[in-house]
Amino acid sequence: MLTIKKLVHFLSDVLLRFLLYTTATLTVLTIVLASPGRIKHAITASGAYQRFVPSIIESNQNSKEASSIPLKDEKVVAIINDAFAPYDLEQKSEIVIDSVFSWLNGSSPAASFRVDFTDNKDKMGDKLSEYAFTSLAFKDLCEVQPAVFDPFSSQCRPVNFDIFEGQKEFARQIKSSDGFMGNTILTEKNLPKNTQGKNIFEQYSYAPKLYVWLKRVPPLLITLTIIASACYVWSASNRRKGVSRLGKGVMLNSITIIVTPFIFGYVIPWASRRYSNELGGSSSEALLNDIVTTVSQDFNKLMIWLGAILLLGGLLIYIAERMTREAKRYSGVEKNSGLLSSQESKKKTSSPRGKQAPGTVPLQSSEVSSTKRPKAPKKNSKYRKIPL
Repeated sequence: MLTIKKLVHFLSDVLLRFLLYTTATLTVLTIVLASPGRIKHAITASGAYQRFVPSIIESNQNSKEASSIPLKDEKVVAIINDAFAPYDLEQKSEIVIDSVFSWLNGSSPAASFRVDFTDNKDKMGDKLSEYAFTSLAFKDLCEVQPAVFDPFSSQCRPVNFDIFEGQKEFARQIKSSDGFMGNTILTEKNLPKNTQGKNIFEQYSYAPKLYVWLKRVPPLLITLTIIASACYVWSASNRRKGVSRLGKGVMLNSITIIVTPFIFGYVIPWASRRYSNELGGSSSEALLNDIVTTVSQDFNKLMIWLGAILLLGGLLIYIAERMTREAKRYSGVEKNSGLLSSQESKKKTSSPRGKQAPGTVPLQSSEVSSTKRPKAPKKNSKYRKIPL
């Protein structure tokens, strides 16, 4: 039985070290990734909706298809930003996020959504055409009729040119599917596909199963942690010492849980921030990187909070064990009997071998020491010499 307890104690000790950190990590990961509300908040906190249109503009500045529109013109940029307002992008993006999580939860057999940017593009086309032809109306007539007419780059106004009709035609060109920003209706069917003709949902068709297991694993690990803790205390040679060591172990592991995300989530990124800024990258890449960074920071914050809760729990276990200990049977007897005053030193010297400390035994006892027998009384030597 003793051998079995030692084995259980060893296994539960090793298992607890693994379970505490793993359970905390997977629990926080589930809270962050399995919650559509947190994903929405992370995207909003990263400023993605305010920076999405500028990143698209930057990526299209050198595109031949968008060369007729001066994307470096501040007025043009302001018109496009106004047409695709951040609050509208946020509403349409949340439709996609809700659809994806509905698919992951198993509520729908496939991710299905429809986001329509037609009104946004129509507004952009009307405003850009109005801006271009308003400027053209104040230019001089062309001395030579241009072969190709561009309302943004033309330095003169063609002869016999109907500005109002030209403005409507130019707006229709921008609104067409071949114009700026391409297709205006986004569904799961027109998402980018790989070489095998599969979109992202078809490539990762097993994602709903992983999502279900991700939500089931934390409760299972928490149950195993509780069982391992009970086995650790039960198999200890001294139950109170087992509880005390359990509290200390929880505190040590919780400190690791707090320190690790703090170093990798805050210290290292702060130290490497200058080098990452020097490396740079496109605005689209920077935007995606900021979204991932925001999600990571949310994960690190929750890990630190959970570590602090575990630290408090371990401390409470340790304090509870200390406070519920029974007082020594004869503690304070010297002071209460008057043999020790408050003026005297309370430092106790080590007891000689075979004797107990004064605070642990009565001052007077009828018990005979088992380690030292009493000496036999000696007779007077002079009486031994008396002749009989």
